[in-house]
Amino acid sequence: MDNYYTKEQDENIIKVSKNINLEKLIFFCQKSLKEKNLKELNLCAIWNAITILDKACIELMNQNSELFRLNKLSTISHTNNYGQNETKHENLKLDIKLIVGKPNIIPEGYKDKFTEEEKQKLDYLFELNTKYNKCKW
Repeated sequence: MDNYYTKEQDENIIKVSKNINLEKLIFFCQKSLKEKNLKELNLCAIWNAITILDKACIELMNQNSELFRLNKLSTISHTNNYGQNETKHENLKLDIKLIVGKPNIIPEGYKDKFTEEEKQKLDYLFELNTKYNKCKW
């Protein structure tokens, strides 16, 4: 898994933040796949943006039946210096590669297509999620 991404793919990486709108991210990814005729889409998120990334990929796979998913979970560490105190922090990082068409070699972290039953359940859950997030409390 060391050669998970190449330099050419670095230009194709979408970095997801915690403040991004889920529907806009899904729209952007769909538009990128269709207009640019991409064979793969690389997305990454750190720490609290991982749930947004996962939801977006699930919905993209639900809408596009030819997409397959490869996951790579890792950690990023950095240190902060506050005077004489040095603290080390580690955050989770999730890299997801969405591929059009089934990959020849099935690596670790592979997710197959959704069945029709799974798609119906996901559609229902996605509708509930968008209704809940549009509520003003």
